[in-house]
Amino acid sequence: MRMLQKVLWSVFAALMAGSALAGELREFNESSFSALANGKSAILIQINWGRSWGCGGFENAQLQKLHFKQITNDSEGKAIRTLKLETPSRLFVDNKFLPYAYVIDEGKYALSKIDIKVAKSATDIGHLVADETHLFKDGEPVGGTFNVKAGEIVYLGHFGLDCMQQPMLWRYYIEGRSEFERYTAGFHKKFEFAKPVPVKYRLFSTNIFGQAYSID
Repeated sequence: MRMLQKVLWSVFAALMAGSALAGELREFNESSFSALANGKSAILIQINWGRSWGCGGFENAQLQKLHFKQITNDSEGKAIRTLKLETPSRLFVDNKFLPYAYVIDEGKYALSKIDIKVAKSATDIGHLVADETHLFKDGEPVGGTFNVKAGEIVYLGHFGLDCMQQPMLWRYYIEGRSEFERYTAGFHKKFEFAKPVPVKYRLFSTNIFGQAYSID
């Protein structure tokens, strides 16, 4: 069972906003939080952009891009959104999970792109890339999805690399209700204005890049 063994609760005190963002992602703050009353949702996600050494036969590997495409039926003529999360630096990123909190449109989203940089040496560098041609089959998402409703704040999981065989994306998670309560307490300490809204535990659902888990 691959589970997150240690969660850095205090890291919320220094919430980073360095990821390259698409216009559809709004940083979570008091102003954007007010949009939850008007059909928006909020997601909490942690990502490890750092190098993993000795990873799956490579000298090192590093997650660099993680994209999610909105796949909700467009019944109101709204544009389909793509959430683009990308490393804040290709060189200077610590090997640890960094927290992100964003306000997005409600709906269902599917994993649409993964980019992992792999290096056999300082001069032999390449990329393992999976895009929609790999992550969708006959128009249906096979890589995984998440769903958020208006007014919700949802924890989706911790995303990093698995190095057991070939470097690949893996969705880790907080284990146990008491540990999740510690996690949400750290979030609400950082964002006191959001205390009236509980954080829901609803992991990114996948049969390829993680294992099913629930605290209910």
